[in-house]
Amino acid sequence: MELEEFKDDLIQSGYSQEEAQTLIRYIGEDFPQATKEELQGLIRRLIAQEPYAYIAGYQPFLNLKIKVNSNVLIPRPETEELIQFILKANRGPASLNALDLGTGSGCIALALKASRPQWKVHAIDLYESALNVARTNSSQLNLPVDFYLFSMENADRWRGEEMSLMVSNPPYVPKELAPNLDVRVRDFEPASALFSPENQPLHYYTCILKWVKLHLKSSGWLWLETDAEGHESTRQLLIGSAIFKQVESLIDFRGNPRFLKAQKK
Repeated sequence: MELEEFKDDLIQSGYSQEEAQTLIRYIGEDFPQATKEELQGLIRRLIAQEPYAYIAGYQPFLNLKIKVNSNVLIPRPETEELIQFILKANRGPASLNALDLGTGSGCIALALKASRPQWKVHAIDLYESALNVARTNSSQLNLPVDFYLFSMENADRWRGEEMSLMVSNPPYVPKELAPNLDVRVRDFEPASALFSPENQPLHYYTCILKWVKLHLKSSGWLWLETDAEGHESTRQLLIGSAIFKQVESLIDFRGNPRFLKAQKK
């Protein structure tokens, strides 16, 4: 059975013609030896709105092929931008200690290590299931990163090295907004990686500030990804903490305020 025969099924299930054509092309590239029954199974998963990255088992991220499954968030283009901002600001050959807070698939930590192999990159996550994915990516990509099973809420218990750079894309979607999310996000990606605690949209950013206070060197840099809607309140949180020399907003490729960079006093 030709893959093109499935295009109408995808369109009828809600995909645009362009999306359906792209998915058909991806399936042809990723599953060239699939049988008719296997192809039908893949199409059924797409019709059920399962993200293609979970079906294929990977997501391209900068120049890396990042393994993903339902235990981790699918890396986004905005997060690629965050990495590019960090790399542009740190072009030199110097080594530094970097910490990724809430690493998930490991995409941030691994992309930094890939472009700055002289850096010593560390990453934490609360979930062993996520760290298993991150460690698999580290091994398959031959990019050594130190991964730790550790909560973002326990900065005072950390006994690791002092850092020169911290970065995080924490859970920031207010839980009450869950009904508004795309079904492919809401029903398939891990809620633990998406949502802040109910009525506490800045909870994880507050936790991150404690890491900065305790474990970031003086003049070290914090880099954050934020929700566009909550960006200004997050910026004000950083300014109000009085622990930074400067706090700067950065715009994403869609023109939204998305990132924050802040230098510790």
